[in-house]
Amino acid sequence: MKNLALPLAITSLFAATASGAPQLQAASSFQSNLEGWVRVLEDGSAPSDDSQIRFAVDSTVNRGYLHFDDLTGGQGSWIEAPRKYRGDWTPLDSYGVLAFDHRLIDRGGEGVAFRDYTVRIDGPGGIAYATLPGPTGETRWERLYYDIVESQWTVTSGNWDALISNVTGLRIKIEIVSNGSVPGDVAGVDNVILESQAPLTYCEGPPNSIGSVATLSVRPGPAPGSQTFVVDGLPPHRNGILLLGPSRASVPMGCTTLCVGGGIARLAPTNAGATGTVVQEGEVPPGFRVQYGYRDPAGAGNCGSAFRFTNALEL
Repeated sequence: MKNLALPLAITSLFAATASGAPQLQAASSFQSNLEGWVRVLEDGSAPSDDSQIRFAVDSTVNRGYLHFDDLTGGQGSWIEAPRKYRGDWTPLDSYGVLAFDHRLIDRGGEGVAFRDYTVRIDGPGGIAYATLPGPTGETRWERLYYDIVESQWTVTSGNWDALISNVTGLRIKIEIVSNGSVPGDVAGVDNVILESQAPLTYCEGPPNSIGSVATLSVRPGPAPGSQTFVVDGLPPHRNGILLLGPSRASVPMGCTTLCVGGGIARLAPTNAGATGTVVQEGEVPPGFRVQYGYRDPAGAGNCGSAFRFTNALEL
């Protein structure tokens, strides 16, 4: 990225504001009860053994949590989320995350084999699993993160788009120890959250010379950590640049406003071509703000400036 040289009178006006927080969809903190979570088998059916889940308090850290006791062995135990985690996950696709704390308190009896940390979602559109490497022994509380993006899940029936459009079941594998007929493993789960980390839109660009308001949007790019930025509604064949910075700003420039600040950088210049659309790939750090600026000489008469900005995004 290259530094963008702007007049000192403008750069001195940059003012940072607080970052936008992830948009919480559902959460369970187990402050005083199980909050609707139940123990099930992998397919969602009720288990027939005597193993159990219950509310407990970890006195070492003074926190409530969901506690699991393997009392009989033989049946793998999962926990199923309450209704608030169900529904249309499409807005979370590529931007959502499922996260929770897990602790293996006691590994149990002889012949122990450890399993991966596994979660499952299902619905009329299919079934999918996501896994992370399991423990190698008893653990402290460990935070686990599962991105809501198709490449991180194994779809075993149906298809991803149909599945996430109507998720009717979310299950976490709480029993991650296999010890055959000798039970005794003990585990806990806490602080289960489902949240969106989609970019936040702020500011709004003015109409341009073709009567359109150019808009900036973003989607995940082809490489890990990359983004694909799309600008629509531009005057054809006009040049522009994507600006980025660590903070917000509000700097009027004629009828348009610069909304990115804190030490501005830029991606390579682009041209809107005949379609008035720009598609550009980049790698912008999380938490940065981005905004597209473009030339529009034909609109200078009713704006006081031949330059315009789109809306801004907070990644």
